[in-house]
Amino acid sequence: MKRKANYELLRILAMLMIIGLHYLDKGGILPKLNTTLSIPEALAWLVEAFFIMAVNVYVLLSGYFGSGGFRLRKVAKLWGQVAFYSIGIAALCFVLGILPVQQLSIYRLFGYVFPVVTNHYWFATTYVLLLFLMPFLNAGVERLSERELRWGILGLLLFTCFAKTLIPMQLPTDQKGYDIIWFVILYLVGVYLRKFGREAWKRYGWLLFFGSGLLIFLVTMAMHWIWVRTGALEAFQNYAYSYNHLFCLTGAVGLFMAFDNIRIKSERWSRLICEISGCTFGVYLIHEHMDLRYLWPQWFQTPSMVDRFLFVPHMMMTILVVFSCCALIEYLRKRLFAFVGKKLSGNKTV
Repeated sequence: MKRKANYELLRILAMLMIIGLHYLDKGGILPKLNTTLSIPEALAWLVEAFFIMAVNVYVLLSGYFGSGGFRLRKVAKLWGQVAFYSIGIAALCFVLGILPVQQLSIYRLFGYVFPVVTNHYWFATTYVLLLFLMPFLNAGVERLSERELRWGILGLLLFTCFAKTLIPMQLPTDQKGYDIIWFVILYLVGVYLRKFGREAWKRYGWLLFFGSGLLIFLVTMAMHWIWVRTGALEAFQNYAYSYNHLFCLTGAVGLFMAFDNIRIKSERWSRLICEISGCTFGVYLIHEHMDLRYLWPQWFQTPSMVDRFLFVPHMMMTILVVFSCCALIEYLRKRLFAFVGKKLSGNKTV
C-alpha cells in the first residue's frame, strides 16, 4: 500500500512519544508507586499514560500497511540496520572511552554482534519475528470474513488483554505486551481497521485516545490510593501501564483513527514527512542502544528535573533534540548506504 503522509506523521509522533517514555523512565522522572506521590510526580504518571500507547500505534501501522508475501530483502535490510548501530555505536563508545574495557564481556560482545537474537533491542527482536509471520497472517486473513476475523481477534484478546485488565493478579501467560503474540494481535487489529474500519469510528478517535489515557491514569491512582490506605495490591498499581492493557489498546486505536481524518494537501510537506518518517526506526536504534539508553538522559541533566514541574518543558526540549540528532544520523546513514549500493551495482554491470 502506498505511504500516506497522515499516517507517516503519526509514525513520527509515536517515536517522539517513545523517546518521552525513555526520558521519564531512564531519566528517573517517573517515581515508584510504593511511596506518597507529589503533584509533579503524579503529573509524570499522567504524561506516561498517554505516551505508553506509542508502541501499540507503531505495530498497528504495520498491520494497516502490511500486505503481500515474505520479502527476504526487507528482513535482511532491517537486520543489517540493527547490526550497524549495535556494533557501530559500541565501537564508537569504546574509542571515546564511554565504554570502559572492564565492562566488556563475552555476553556483551554477543549482544553487540547478534543484537536481534540476543534481544539487545526488544522491539527489533519481536518485530523481526513478526516480519517472518506476516505472509502467513496475510494469507490467513484473506480467507476470513469480517465476522470471522473480528471474533478471532476478540478471542485472542480474551486471553491476552481482557483477562489481564479485569483480574488483579499476575497471570502466568502475561508478558505485558513485550511478546510476539501481542504483536500478532496488534497486526491483525491493524489489518481489520484497513479492511473493515467504519467511517463513523473516526469521529471518536481523539475522544477514545484522551479518554483511554485518562482512564489509565485514574485506574493507577485508584490502585495507589488503595495501597496507601490498606497496603494491598502493591504489585498491581501500575498494571494499566502495560502494552496489552485494554485502555492502552483502545487509546492506540483511537489515536490511529484520529489521524485518518488528517489531510496533508501540500505535496512538499508530504514528501518531507515521509522522509523524516523513514528515519524513525533509526532514531529508536540510536537512542535505545544499551550503551546510550541511560547515558543520554544524564547528558541532558534529566535527574535535576525530578519532582519539579519544569520537567514538562525540559522533556519536550529533550525529545525534540534527541529525535532531531538521531534522525539526522539515520538520514546520513541511508544516503551513504544508497551511494555505496549504487556504486557497487554500477561496478557489477561493467
